Order: sequence, then C-alpha cells, then structure tokens
Amino acid sequence: MMVRYGISDLLNRLELIRDRLDELFESYGANAWSLTTELISQRLNKPWAEISADDLGAILKDWQSNRAKLNNMILKDAEKEFDQNSRFGFGIDGDEAVRDLDFEAIRGAFDNNSLVKTMRRKQR
Repeated sequence: MMVRYGISDLLNRLELIRDRLDELFESYGANAWSLTTELISQRLNKPWAEISADDLGAILKDWQSNRAKLNNMILKDAEKEFDQNSRFGFGIDGDEAVRDLDFEAIRGAFDNNSLVKTMRRKQR
C-alpha cells in the first residue's frame, strides 16, 4: 500500500531531517574525538587514561609508514595509466611520435598530472 503525504507533511518531515542533520553537524567534533579515542583504546587494548605519549607516537609512526606505502601504491597504479599499453588507439594516423603527442594532448604527462603532483607533495 502506497502512503501519500500532503505538502505540509513533506515539509514537516524535511524540517525534521534538516534539524537532525544540524544536530549531527554541531556534535561532529565531539563525536569524532570520542570515536578516535575509542578506536585507539581498542587497538592498544587499554583504557584511554592509560595510553601514553609513547603509545601515541608509535601510532603516528605506523600511520606515516602506511601512508607512504599507500601513496607509493597509488603512484605505481597511476603510472600504468601513462605507459605504452595505455597509448593504444592514440595517433592511429601516424607513427610513435604522433601517437605520443596525441596521447599527451589528451591525457597529459605523468609528471604533470594533478594527482601525481599531489601524491608527491604528500610524500615530503
């Protein structure tokens, strides 16, 4: 059975949704901090009050290492988008030089790609 709502019912429902989203937005900082401390406590298997600066330092060091690995994986994957196999279908009316120029005119160059530049900046 299909329920039909009048305009005023829909507006009231939309207002309730908006109010709830406002509440979530206002409490985001507190909720994010609470979730973060809970996750750290679970990962280290100890209450938040017992977590030391060394514990947090180890988490940060682990994060930096994993961030670097992930960035490298993303760059390696992005590099495939610019290799010779990706140039298939470009410059079909010319030689390799024409193909490469056609490819770069459309896709650009790996070193000038905005994603690649961003990922390299994050590695510093």
